[in-house]
Amino acid sequence: AAMGIDADKLKEAGVMYVGAVPMPAYMTMTGKLQFYQENPGPIENYGQPMDPASIALPHWEPPMEAWPVAAGGFDANPLAEKYPLIVTAGTRRFRVHSYYGQNPLLREMEINEPCVRINPVDAEARGIEDGSYVRLFNDRGHAVAKATFSAGIRPGCLDIDRGWQRSQYLSGCNNDLTSKQIVDWT
Repeated sequence: AAMGIDADKLKEAGVMYVGAVPMPAYMTMTGKLQFYQENPGPIENYGQPMDPASIALPHWEPPMEAWPVAAGGFDANPLAEKYPLIVTAGTRRFRVHSYYGQNPLLREMEINEPCVRINPVDAEARGIEDGSYVRLFNDRGHAVAKATFSAGIRPGCLDIDRGWQRSQYLSGCNNDLTSKQIVDWT
């Protein structure tokens, strides 16, 4: 049995590692997970404004734009009237960002093109049929993807696949829709 691993041990354990599995340190002063930051700061300091008191403890903030309701001391964003659907980018089983996106075997096993999941209630209100192509757009750009119905998507939200390359979209790209604003607090 090489390295102490044989068929019986592998069947019993399911997965075995050879050697130590390194655990990466957290990007904190102690290298450990911290819920409270004594001296919070940006990962990269390029002179951006920062209020340490507002980030010392975990807290909720609404999305940067198109947030439809006033909550938690934050006002509703007027862009929500123009763009009533909030887009999130989900991870799929066979993807790590854009890795494996060109692998024909993996593409055969799962979705083979960019898709956007939409709640059937939102789809019906917009005349969208399951499997039809839709154009997602905002003031920055657009992306064309196949609509797939999912009751698991909250009404008012869309979930677009992450990791597809621009060349794999019929037109545009999901990255054309996103903000360039960086939130980089430790």
